[in-house]
Amino acid sequence: MIDRRGFVRMALSGGLVAPLVLTACSRETVHRLGFLSPDEPPSDAENQDWPPLRPFGWIEGKNIAWENRYTGGSDKLPAAARELVGLKVEMIVTDGTRATLAAKDATTTIPIVMYSAGDPVAMGIVPSLARPGGNITGYCILNAELSAKRAALLHELMPAVRLVASQAPTNPVGSFMVQQAEAAYRAVGIRLILIEADPVESFLAEASRQGAQVVDILGLSSAEIPGFMALARQYHLAVIGADGDMARGGALMAYEFNQDDHDARVAAIIDKILRGAKPADIPVEQPTRFELVINLKAAKELGITVPESLLLRADEVIR
Repeated sequence: MIDRRGFVRMALSGGLVAPLVLTACSRETVHRLGFLSPDEPPSDAENQDWPPLRPFGWIEGKNIAWENRYTGGSDKLPAAARELVGLKVEMIVTDGTRATLAAKDATTTIPIVMYSAGDPVAMGIVPSLARPGGNITGYCILNAELSAKRAALLHELMPAVRLVASQAPTNPVGSFMVQQAEAAYRAVGIRLILIEADPVESFLAEASRQGAQVVDILGLSSAEIPGFMALARQYHLAVIGADGDMARGGALMAYEFNQDDHDARVAAIIDKILRGAKPADIPVEQPTRFELVINLKAAKELGITVPESLLLRADEVIR
């Protein structure tokens, strides 16, 4: 699933860095933009992570105004997307694949910028990454590549592992991502089992009962991480994921795209469209910088020796 902690940064209200002198944009014109997310509204602390629009001269309250729609669930996304269209916003920035699909269904004319999405070609969002056409562009994460790398890293870290558990998907987007993860693990001789257990404690208990040594979690909110890790330790399960904050919070390992680079590139796309470029002419961006985070403290608790070769390649080591 898509990581909520990472996507909280998508509020994009632009209040980040020291004001710059506006040059190419009018001081009088205020561009009304929409933001669509299935998450809960971010806390004040989380708001500090918004992408950097100020370096491009866009300042909240001066020349841009955001209509943020946090729905607290995917089922409310279509109605929220239609509401943003009714407000005649100039652009809709979307949080994740399902938000993008909801916006796509709501409008074929208002520019849509994907803050992030799974494979937008496979999901029918755009016909091509290089030539998206239509009214949608942005940033995508090709999960197959990330899954393959994460599976290979786990195999190097724990070569004896043969069974990894993950939560069963509850929607078509999740099902597509799980298929990619299954193929990635199969390539290194690991079987991925899917568990339809909720809440978290039931999932971890069932993973342990079925003999899994590792659980692969694509994303947890910052509020969910401590409780999940505490329960995983009780069942002596290693946790890996696609979010560095998970490793900082107790997971064994995380492999993710560089968030600062991501935010800056999405902000650049938003800037281009605000200055007159058409989404159809802007290629969909993909991650080019990645980060490996290893938690040595978690490894020690689990009795795992981390190979020196991995430590040397890690971008961050939690000791």
